[in-house]
Amino acid sequence: MKTSLIFVITFAAYVFPMDISLSKDSLKVCNKVSSSFSDYLIIKNNSGDSIALDSAYLLFDDFDTTEMTNYLAPDGKLETYWMELLNESDFGWYLNEIQKNTFKLTKDYFYPNNAVPFRCAPNDSCDLHEFSIGIYLVSAHYPIYPKYLKGSLLLYFTNQETITIKLYSDDLRTKVIPEIRVKKRIDNNYNVEYVSLNGKKIMNKNNNAKCMYIFYSKENKWVADKALNLNRKPLRSVLRNCE
Repeated sequence: MKTSLIFVITFAAYVFPMDISLSKDSLKVCNKVSSSFSDYLIIKNNSGDSIALDSAYLLFDDFDTTEMTNYLAPDGKLETYWMELLNESDFGWYLNEIQKNTFKLTKDYFYPNNAVPFRCAPNDSCDLHEFSIGIYLVSAHYPIYPKYLKGSLLLYFTNQETITIKLYSDDLRTKVIPEIRVKKRIDNNYNVEYVSLNGKKIMNKNNNAKCMYIFYSKENKWVADKALNLNRKPLRSVLRNCE
Protein backbone atom coordinates (compact mmCIF):
# COMPACT_ATOMS: atom_id res chain seq x y z
CA MET A 1 0.00 0.00 0.00
CA LYS A 2 2.76 2.40 0.99
CA THR A 3 4.72 1.74 -2.20
CA SER A 4 1.59 2.11 -4.32
CA LEU A 5 0.68 5.46 -2.75
CA ILE A 6 4.15 6.86 -3.31
CA PHE A 7 4.11 5.67 -6.94
CA VAL A 8 0.75 7.36 -7.58
CA ILE A 9 2.00 10.62 -6.09
CA THR A 10 5.21 10.56 -8.11
CA PHE A 11 3.34 9.73 -11.33
CA ALA A 12 0.78 12.49 -10.78
CA ALA A 13 3.47 15.06 -10.07
CA TYR A 14 5.25 14.13 -13.31
CA VAL A 15 2.20 14.12 -15.59
CA PHE A 16 0.11 16.98 -14.23
CA PRO A 17 1.14 20.55 -13.32
CA MET A 18 1.02 21.27 -9.60
CA ASP A 19 -1.51 23.90 -8.53
CA ILE A 20 -0.59 23.52 -4.86
CA SER A 21 2.77 24.56 -3.42
CA LEU A 22 4.28 24.32 0.08
CA SER A 23 6.48 26.73 1.99
CA LYS A 24 8.69 23.71 2.88
CA ASP A 25 8.56 19.95 2.46
CA SER A 26 8.94 18.79 6.09
CA LEU A 27 7.35 19.39 9.46
CA LYS A 28 8.55 18.79 13.00
CA VAL A 29 5.91 16.94 15.03
CA CYS A 30 5.36 17.89 18.66
CA ASN A 31 6.17 15.02 21.05
CA LYS A 32 7.23 16.91 24.15
CA VAL A 33 4.86 19.20 26.11
CA SER A 34 7.71 21.14 27.69
CA SER A 35 9.07 22.16 24.28
CA SER A 36 8.24 25.69 23.16
CA PHE A 37 8.94 24.82 19.53
CA SER A 38 5.88 25.09 17.29
CA ASP A 39 6.48 24.20 13.65
CA TYR A 40 4.21 25.17 10.75
CA LEU A 41 4.02 25.41 6.99
CA ILE A 42 1.97 27.36 4.44
CA ILE A 43 -0.07 25.69 1.68
CA LYS A 44 -0.61 27.90 -1.38
CA ASN A 45 -3.38 27.41 -3.93
CA ASN A 46 -1.97 28.72 -7.23
CA SER A 47 -5.01 27.73 -9.32
CA GLY A 48 -8.09 29.68 -10.33
CA ASP A 49 -10.42 27.32 -8.41
CA SER A 50 -11.06 26.75 -4.75
CA ILE A 51 -9.56 23.63 -3.18
CA ALA A 52 -10.04 21.72 0.07
CA LEU A 53 -8.83 18.52 1.68
CA ASP A 54 -10.53 15.38 0.42
CA SER A 55 -8.70 12.71 2.47
CA ALA A 56 -5.47 12.20 4.39
CA TYR A 57 -3.11 9.34 5.27
CA LEU A 58 -0.15 8.84 7.59
CA LEU A 59 2.73 6.56 6.57
CA PHE A 60 5.34 5.75 9.22
CA ASP A 61 8.92 4.73 8.57
CA ASP A 62 9.70 4.66 12.30
CA PHE A 63 7.02 4.93 14.98
CA ASP A 64 8.02 4.23 18.60
CA THR A 65 4.80 3.92 20.65
CA THR A 66 6.44 2.19 23.64
CA GLU A 67 4.04 2.27 26.65
CA MET A 68 1.53 4.46 24.78
CA THR A 69 -1.02 1.70 24.24
CA ASN A 70 -1.28 1.26 28.02
CA TYR A 71 -3.36 4.45 28.02
CA LEU A 72 -5.74 3.36 25.26
CA ALA A 73 -9.21 2.01 25.95
CA PRO A 74 -9.83 -1.50 24.52
CA ASP A 75 -11.43 0.01 21.41
CA GLY A 76 -9.37 3.20 21.46
CA LYS A 77 -7.34 4.67 18.61
CA LEU A 78 -4.35 6.93 18.26
CA GLU A 79 -5.11 10.52 17.30
CA THR A 80 -3.63 13.36 15.30
CA TYR A 81 -4.32 17.08 15.58
CA TRP A 82 -3.45 20.33 13.85
CA MET A 83 -4.49 23.97 13.82
CA GLU A 84 -5.20 26.26 10.87
CA LEU A 85 -4.75 29.76 12.22
CA LEU A 86 -5.64 31.52 8.95
CA ASN A 87 -9.01 29.73 8.88
CA GLU A 88 -9.44 30.02 12.67
CA SER A 89 -10.04 26.27 12.87
CA ASP A 90 -8.52 23.20 14.50
CA PHE A 91 -8.91 19.57 13.62
CA GLY A 92 -8.65 16.27 15.49
CA TRP A 93 -8.62 12.89 13.77
CA TYR A 94 -8.55 9.18 14.59
CA LEU A 95 -5.88 7.00 13.05
CA ASN A 96 -7.39 3.89 11.42
CA GLU A 97 -4.73 1.39 10.37
CA ILE A 98 -5.45 0.08 6.87
CA GLN A 99 -2.11 -1.66 6.51
CA LYS A 100 0.99 -2.02 8.65
CA ASN A 101 2.30 1.48 9.46
CA THR A 102 -0.28 3.04 7.11
CA PHE A 103 -3.22 4.93 8.63
CA LYS A 104 -6.22 6.74 7.21
CA LEU A 105 -7.40 9.83 9.07
CA THR A 106 -11.09 9.92 10.09
CA LYS A 107 -12.90 12.83 11.66
CA ASP A 108 -12.92 13.17 15.44
CA TYR A 109 -12.94 16.76 16.70
CA PHE A 110 -13.43 19.71 14.33
CA TYR A 111 -13.80 23.31 15.45
CA PRO A 112 -16.06 24.67 14.21
CA ASN A 113 -17.87 21.41 13.58
CA ASN A 114 -18.64 22.26 9.92
CA ALA A 115 -15.10 23.42 9.13
CA VAL A 116 -13.39 22.01 6.02
CA PRO A 117 -9.65 21.34 6.40
CA PHE A 118 -7.31 23.30 4.12
CA ARG A 119 -10.04 25.21 2.31
CA CYS A 120 -8.23 27.70 0.08
CA ALA A 121 -9.79 30.21 -2.30
CA PRO A 122 -8.15 30.79 -5.70
CA ASN A 123 -4.62 32.22 -5.33
CA ASP A 124 -4.99 32.13 -1.56
CA SER A 125 -3.17 30.32 1.26
CA CYS A 126 -3.97 28.12 4.25
CA ASP A 127 -1.67 26.92 7.01
CA LEU A 128 -0.76 23.87 9.12
CA HIS A 129 0.29 24.58 12.72
CA GLU A 130 1.19 22.47 15.78
CA PHE A 131 0.83 19.07 14.15
CA SER A 132 0.86 16.29 16.76
CA ILE A 133 0.19 12.56 17.07
CA GLY A 134 -0.70 10.72 20.26
CA ILE A 135 -3.45 10.16 22.84
CA TYR A 136 -5.62 12.73 24.69
CA LEU A 137 -4.61 15.48 22.27
CA VAL A 138 -7.94 17.31 22.66
CA SER A 139 -8.95 16.74 26.27
CA ALA A 140 -8.25 17.82 29.84
CA HIS A 141 -5.94 14.82 30.23
CA TYR A 142 -2.18 15.18 29.92
CA PRO A 143 -1.32 14.31 26.28
CA ILE A 144 0.67 11.14 25.55
CA TYR A 145 3.10 11.28 22.62
CA PRO A 146 5.26 8.70 20.82
CA LYS A 147 8.91 8.80 21.86
CA TYR A 148 9.97 9.12 18.25
CA LEU A 149 8.46 9.11 14.77
CA LYS A 150 9.49 9.56 11.18
CA GLY A 151 7.19 9.31 8.19
CA SER A 152 4.94 11.21 5.79
CA LEU A 153 1.57 12.97 5.78
CA LEU A 154 -0.28 12.49 2.47
CA LEU A 155 -2.96 15.08 1.67
CA TYR A 156 -5.43 14.42 -1.17
CA PHE A 157 -7.22 17.55 -2.39
CA THR A 158 -10.50 18.05 -4.22
CA ASN A 159 -8.68 19.14 -7.39
CA GLN A 160 -7.25 15.58 -7.67
CA GLU A 161 -3.84 16.76 -6.51
CA THR A 162 -1.81 15.13 -3.74
CA ILE A 163 1.00 16.59 -1.66
CA THR A 164 3.41 14.82 0.68
CA ILE A 165 4.79 16.37 3.86
CA LYS A 166 7.74 14.66 5.55
CA LEU A 167 7.36 14.26 9.32
CA TYR A 168 9.98 13.95 12.04
CA SER A 169 10.24 14.53 15.79
CA ASP A 170 12.67 14.79 18.67
CA ASP A 171 14.15 11.43 19.63
CA LEU A 172 13.10 10.88 23.26
CA ARG A 173 13.96 7.19 23.38
CA THR A 174 16.09 6.04 26.29
CA LYS A 175 19.65 5.47 25.24
CA VAL A 176 21.29 2.14 26.17
CA ILE A 177 24.03 2.71 28.75
CA PRO A 178 26.77 0.08 28.33
CA GLU A 179 28.37 0.68 31.72
CA ILE A 180 27.15 2.02 35.06
CA ARG A 181 29.62 3.41 37.55
CA VAL A 182 28.62 2.90 41.20
CA LYS A 183 29.23 5.63 43.74
CA LYS A 184 30.11 3.82 46.96
CA ARG A 185 28.86 5.23 50.24
CA ILE A 186 30.40 3.77 53.38
CA ASP A 187 29.83 5.00 56.93
CA ASN A 188 29.16 3.47 60.36
CA ASN A 189 25.73 2.11 59.43
CA TYR A 190 26.31 0.92 55.86
CA ASN A 191 28.66 -1.54 54.24
CA VAL A 192 29.14 -2.25 50.56
CA GLU A 193 29.93 -5.65 49.11
CA TYR A 194 30.10 -6.88 45.51
CA VAL A 195 28.59 -10.27 44.76
CA SER A 196 28.99 -12.19 41.51
CA LEU A 197 26.07 -13.93 39.81
CA ASN A 198 26.87 -17.26 41.47
CA GLY A 199 26.94 -15.66 44.93
CA LYS A 200 30.71 -15.61 45.36
CA LYS A 201 32.06 -12.38 46.80
CA ILE A 202 34.57 -10.46 44.73
CA MET A 203 36.88 -7.61 45.62
CA ASN A 204 35.54 -4.03 45.59
CA LYS A 205 38.26 -3.04 43.17
CA ASN A 206 36.87 -5.42 40.56
CA ASN A 207 34.25 -2.94 39.41
CA ASN A 208 34.18 -4.12 35.81
CA ALA A 209 32.69 -7.54 36.60
CA LYS A 210 29.04 -8.31 36.04
CA CYS A 211 27.87 -7.92 39.59
CA MET A 212 25.37 -6.64 42.12
CA TYR A 213 26.16 -4.25 44.91
CA ILE A 214 24.33 -4.58 48.22
CA PHE A 215 23.62 -1.98 50.87
CA TYR A 216 22.53 -3.38 54.22
CA SER A 217 21.71 -1.68 57.48
CA LYS A 218 23.18 -3.06 60.68
CA GLU A 219 20.45 -1.50 62.81
CA ASN A 220 17.23 -1.84 60.76
CA LYS A 221 17.96 -5.25 59.25
CA TRP A 222 16.96 -4.60 55.69
CA VAL A 223 18.77 -4.99 52.42
CA ALA A 224 18.39 -3.04 49.19
CA ASP A 225 19.61 -5.05 46.21
CA LYS A 226 20.20 -3.31 42.94
CA ALA A 227 21.35 -5.36 39.97
CA LEU A 228 23.80 -3.56 37.77
CA ASN A 229 25.15 -4.31 34.32
CA LEU A 230 23.58 -7.77 34.07
CA ASN A 231 23.94 -8.51 30.38
CA ARG A 232 23.95 -4.72 29.94
CA LYS A 233 20.35 -4.53 31.20
CA PRO A 234 20.01 -2.75 34.58
CA LEU A 235 17.27 -4.22 36.77
CA ARG A 236 14.90 -2.50 39.18
CA SER A 237 15.74 -2.01 42.84
CA VAL A 238 14.30 -4.56 45.26
CA LEU A 239 13.76 -4.09 49.00
CA ARG A 240 14.14 -7.26 51.05
CA ASN A 241 13.62 -7.88 54.80
CA CYS A 242 16.58 -9.62 56.39
CA GLU A 243 14.86 -10.95 59.51
